[in-house]
Parts: sequence; C-alpha cells; structure tokens
Amino acid sequence: MVIRNVGELIKEQQTFSMPATATVLEAACGMAERRVGAVPVMRDGALVGLFTERDLLTRVVAGGKDPATVTLEQVMTANPVTIGMERSLADALSLMFDNNFRHLPVMTSQGSLVGIVSCRDVPAGYQVLRERWITARRELESVA
Repeated sequence: MVIRNVGELIKEQQTFSMPATATVLEAACGMAERRVGAVPVMRDGALVGLFTERDLLTRVVAGGKDPATVTLEQVMTANPVTIGMERSLADALSLMFDNNFRHLPVMTSQGSLVGIVSCRDVPAGYQVLRERWITARRELESVA
C-alpha cells in the first residue's frame, strides 16, 4: 500500500490523550495498557505537551521524582513539534530524524489533534528509502 500522507498512516488510530493535571503514574499506566510510547497532554482541548517514555526515564525516574504525585505538566515536553495530517510521510520522517525524536503529534488544519506518528508506525521500506535519499544527496553535495 502506498501511503501518500500522514493522515492515511494514522487514520485507524485511536487517539489517547491526558490532561496536564494527570499524574505520571496515571499516564504510565495508560501508556502500558494501550502499548504506546507517548501521550499527548491537553489543556482546554488544546495540545500543550507530549509525555514520552524518554520523559519518564530522564525527568521522572532519573530525576528521583515520585510518579504518583508529579503531574504531566511538570515533566512533559512542552509545545512539541507537530505535523499537519496532509503532509507527506517523508516530511514526518525528516522532522523526526532531524530532531531526534520518535513521536510526532498530527494535527488538522484547524489545530485539533488527530493522532501521533511513531517510528514504529512507519513501514520499514519508507525508512530505507529515506536513508538512500540522504546518502545520494550527500554524494551529490560532495561532488559539487
């Protein structure tokens, strides 16, 4: 199947989000139950952050914080980079790889959250094609 844009990739996805006031423990339990590595953090219907496995590890566990009392707002990645659902999968991969993150919130043109693209969601063939493109581009640049 050819995936033309990010919206097609996540169209079957059930969006799971939590309020900024939820505890890390609540988020971790929800993430484990749904087998996801990130949860969008919302306030008044708007995306304000993203809480990921990496945040759990580096900001909570390694930071010596109590997951039962720390709120997502205290340890989330605030104002995450997002992508529009009409954008290409190549654009999503570029954002994720260039910025060194594995989860990318997907938004409608009206600014509503519709899901998250995870590296796990991307068919392997797309990642291989992207790597080949980067290699070819570097070779062309070195010749010029």
